[in-house]
Amino acid sequence: MGALLILTIPLRPIDVDDAWLGDYAYWIAQVGHARTDLLANYVQYPERLLVYHKGFLVQGALLIRLFGFSIWPLKILALLYTIAGLAFTYRIAKNQTWPSWAPWAVLLLTLLHSQVFEHALIFRPDTAVMCMGLGAFYCLQRYLQLQSIAYAAGAGIFAGLAALFHLNGLAFVGATLVVLLAQNRYKAVLWAGIAAGFTAGLYTLDLWQPGRWSLYQQQLVADPALLREDLSWYRPIVSLLKEHERYFHSPREIFFSASFILLVGGQYKSLWRRHRNLMLYLFTAMLVLAIIAHGKTSKYLTYFIPFMSILMVQSIILITETSAIKRYLWRLSFIALACHIVFSLSVNIAWYSLGADGPAQRQELAHMQSLIGPAPVVGPISLSFFRAPGPSLRFWQAYQENSADGHHTFNLHKAAQEGVKFFLLEKNILGTLLPDTTGFTRLATGQHYALYKAEVR
Repeated sequence: MGALLILTIPLRPIDVDDAWLGDYAYWIAQVGHARTDLLANYVQYPERLLVYHKGFLVQGALLIRLFGFSIWPLKILALLYTIAGLAFTYRIAKNQTWPSWAPWAVLLLTLLHSQVFEHALIFRPDTAVMCMGLGAFYCLQRYLQLQSIAYAAGAGIFAGLAALFHLNGLAFVGATLVVLLAQNRYKAVLWAGIAAGFTAGLYTLDLWQPGRWSLYQQQLVADPALLREDLSWYRPIVSLLKEHERYFHSPREIFFSASFILLVGGQYKSLWRRHRNLMLYLFTAMLVLAIIAHGKTSKYLTYFIPFMSILMVQSIILITETSAIKRYLWRLSFIALACHIVFSLSVNIAWYSLGADGPAQRQELAHMQSLIGPAPVVGPISLSFFRAPGPSLRFWQAYQENSADGHHTFNLHKAAQEGVKFFLLEKNILGTLLPDTTGFTRLATGQHYALYKAEVR
């Protein structure tokens, strides 16, 4: 799977998050803080953006300063965190009294999951948060073995970095402290808490100036990812009750989650005796994420896949050692696991290998940009890798209009009236973005995009 992942690097298309977060990182590299022109009508986005994955995007900005604004250094950053996370996974698994093949089985099961395989090459903080969560638990293991307070502080630093990279990483801060509290290690709790608080607190460095906290709150509420989020006081309860949607979102997650429930549930008592700290860490992090995360996107499941894989492999080992488990239970477990392996392998090969169209997408974007030149354009964010980011490139979401019944439309005619001449639109959503082409002339069309020129005066 590792070789397949490396081979897919040149085949991967530009993901919307590569471009979206890449734009933020570009401006951090250029002017020292995040901003964007892509959503120019949002709350002071062109002046200063305060709601973003700060620790992670600063690293992207450093790569842009070193290598220029290109898709590949940004994708490789996510890959490096994936590799580091797998190294931590191996060390955690190796620390168990297992057969020699077991840690490798854990790595295979982790990398086989299509969420990990996909996000290993997308400029998002998901694999970085996964890596930091694994690092925190590795330090917890070492602290409990060696009683060195430095490892407790190290666990806090890793957990704090997870939160600095993405606020969802607070799940690992909570999990770290709960494990230490359960062990009655109060001094370690203090040191880990201080370390995590200081590290995660770096997120607030740009919020202390007058007016910044108020602006942060306004941007948080107006964030495109939170437009449909319920922010009422009972939201955490509702969110917790709906958390199963993350784990059973599609076949990509269903077979894996079903295998986990059957394998770990069937051997829960034995696993709790052997892996109490790991299970407490994982389930606490899951609980905290269920409460604090917005939406039920399955991409956040990436954080937990290595931990779940460790427990699943340990359960398989226990099944081979005992006949106490009911036969029907482990048969169901292995059927679900076999379905997961076959489906994930098929997805990884079909979607991200043989079926990937990254070269064609990038070639088409370069051709369309040659037709547009420096003129203002409304288009996909991925076009920013083929022209310098700036006010001349606007994302079509900036022209979203919400109706009273909760539906939204896109008023691209407004952009034309503002002087934008070119519109590069994804063909698969062309009818939604531009249902009325009156006043627009189609100049070119490709596999992915259609280019229009506005004639509106």
